Amino acid sequence: MPPVCSQDIERLEDTLGKVEDNLRHGVLDFWAKYSPDKARGGFNLQLDLKGKVTDDTKKYLLTQTRMVWIFSRAHNHGITDKGYLKLATHGFKFLCDKMWDKEYGGFYWLVDGEGNPVKDHKSVYTQTFAIYALSEYYLASKDPRALAYAEKLFDLFVTNASDGEFGFTENLDRTWKPKKPKDQQGKTLDTHMHLMECFTTLYQASGKPQHKKALEDMIALIVDKCIDTKGGFAYEPYDRQFNPVSRRKDKQMTTSYGHNVELGWLMLEAFKVLKTDREPYKKNILGLIDHAIEFGCDDERGGIAMYGPHSGHVVDAKDMSDLRLRKSWWEQSEMLVACLEAYAWTNDKKYLDAFYKTWDWTWKHQIDHSNGEWFSLISWDGSKVQSTHKGGGWKSAYHNGRALMMLESRLKDMVGNNVP
Repeated sequence: MPPVCSQDIERLEDTLGKVEDNLRHGVLDFWAKYSPDKARGGFNLQLDLKGKVTDDTKKYLLTQTRMVWIFSRAHNHGITDKGYLKLATHGFKFLCDKMWDKEYGGFYWLVDGEGNPVKDHKSVYTQTFAIYALSEYYLASKDPRALAYAEKLFDLFVTNASDGEFGFTENLDRTWKPKKPKDQQGKTLDTHMHLMECFTTLYQASGKPQHKKALEDMIALIVDKCIDTKGGFAYEPYDRQFNPVSRRKDKQMTTSYGHNVELGWLMLEAFKVLKTDREPYKKNILGLIDHAIEFGCDDERGGIAMYGPHSGHVVDAKDMSDLRLRKSWWEQSEMLVACLEAYAWTNDKKYLDAFYKTWDWTWKHQIDHSNGEWFSLISWDGSKVQSTHKGGGWKSAYHNGRALMMLESRLKDMVGNNVP
């Protein structure tokens, strides 16, 4: 951990206090109070501004698993006096009792409030979060059933979704057969980045060589196929063979600043678990963060855009005004972690400055200090909350809760190393 300039210590200590308070009282308390479905199991995630359940008929695999992960991780983070492991167990039981496909394996994509299947296809993207959650829950609970489910799901991936040198086929039906022929299916950085993420925690939990190899292979694929080292960004999306394509009507190529910086720090976590040298990947990782700082950040107010062009600042892009009119909670979360980790690695002040600007924006605009949690969407200039819902099919405590825990740990290191 590099030394921090004396003038930064007071600011970092103030930020640490805010991070700790928002993690415990703004985010975790909110979800612990409002989301558990005590009668039927699992979590109700369709929540309004103040945490009221607006729809209790849908339980998505993506957010159910993310809630199991966040409460497991909070326990592993050291918050052991709030009953978070019990809440993680509550979610784990619903996942395995209700959402596991007992005939074909894997988890249903969507069930109703009682746990009856509504959509039964197997999206590799959402299944990765099941491995992620089960592995983290095992690390918290040491329940062998959790690791057994995670390993069983991993084996289903390898057997049914592997596409050889081209990673994994992403969209499968209930029986694990491709919904479309493989050559008609595209690939995404999003899915393969989260495969790397879940393999990291699975290997941490199991220590098994096949899980280690899967993680190493995924890192190699992402570095080889997804990152433009010269430009400093990751492509998104691709055809089956990882050739970049555009889904926009105007055919303009774009990149996700949030995915770029998230990929950067997730790779650092993977190397930490693998206990391998990260230095050979320094250009790849820092390039992703540098690109976001240069092209995706609001230089005037702070905060980062959702996505934008490969080169040139997002606010200067032609015919892309929709991209610069809002800032989303999850991109801010990932940017905060990436910048602080990059600073810890390099001692380059530009990363600390980018962290400060993103945190100042987040504290002022993204965090709901009155009702708890974070606003999902804010206008570019911060003048308007564009979405007041706190939970849904995509939003849970995952991005911001994880970020706050990462920030707390790193800031404690930074402050603690500079206390006489």
